[in-house]
Amino acid sequence: MRIAPEAAEDASLIEQAEAARREEHYPHDVAKRLLAGEPPLKVFREWRELSQKDLATEARIAKA
Repeated sequence: MRIAPEAAEDASLIEQAEAARREEHYPHDVAKRLLAGEPPLKVFREWRELSQKDLATEARIAKA
C-alpha cells in the first residue's frame, strides 16, 4: 500500500507536534532572563519558587 505524499507530510507534522507537546516550556520572563545572561540555576530555582535551602534539600547536597 502506497501513502500519498500529502498524507506522509501530514503524518510528519503530527509527529512533530506530538514531540513538541512532550517538551517542557518556559514562561517568557524565564527565557528573557536567561538570554540576558542571568545564572540559569538561579532563574529556574526562582521560577519554581524554591529557596536555596529547599533546592539543596531536594538535591540532597549542602547549600554552599
